[in-house]
Amino acid sequence: MALLVSGTAAASGIYSLMMITTTIAVGTKHELYAKFAWPTATAIGDIMGWPGLLLLVLAVSAGVLTGLNGFYTAASRVIFSLGQSKMLPEWLGRLDPKKGTPKNAVLVVMALCLLTPWFGRSALTWIVDMSSAGVTVAYFYTSYFVWKVGKDGLARSTGEPVEPNLVWKLFGLGGCLISVGFLLLLFVPGSPGALSIPSLIALIVWVVAGVVVRNKMTRKSRSKAYFK
Repeated sequence: MALLVSGTAAASGIYSLMMITTTIAVGTKHELYAKFAWPTATAIGDIMGWPGLLLLVLAVSAGVLTGLNGFYTAASRVIFSLGQSKMLPEWLGRLDPKKGTPKNAVLVVMALCLLTPWFGRSALTWIVDMSSAGVTVAYFYTSYFVWKVGKDGLARSTGEPVEPNLVWKLFGLGGCLISVGFLLLLFVPGSPGALSIPSLIALIVWVVAGVVVRNKMTRKSRSKAYFK
């Protein structure tokens, strides 16, 4: 947990410093940078020269690459877990016999990543905006789990008892409150981060598709249990 907290704090610090540096560089001349495709890079290049610009590019590239790798790994593991739980086809929950990796789930994520860019930039924007709601719900669920473990000292899924922990409880509570705030930003009309109509439609379609698949897999599991 210490690694997660320190990593989040470091990333937050880097982004904050980038915004502060840009603000100092721009000052009251923000109109001059509005025409540039990447105003932040232009402003930092003006105040720090090419070394600052190179440092910014390296930091942003590292953030993008680690984010892509993290989302790819997380998505494949989620699909793998759903396959093991029989909420998705069981072949998605199988491990590679040689390497012990969720090969089928990884290949499915790869196929989706190769397919989605062909829908165009607008469709990708709708999907990204829609997925922010799902990610926020996942953050809330994880934070609630941390709060519950910190409060009651129970973690049945780990197989080992965990003692109540005030720090875990506070971090979990903070994560829940932040998640609720993000959800309000996404769904309250007039909010700066409110989802657009196409994004809301995409979200509804995705939820309905999930419910249909879930019900289908539940009926399938019940049928197998009945015949056994």
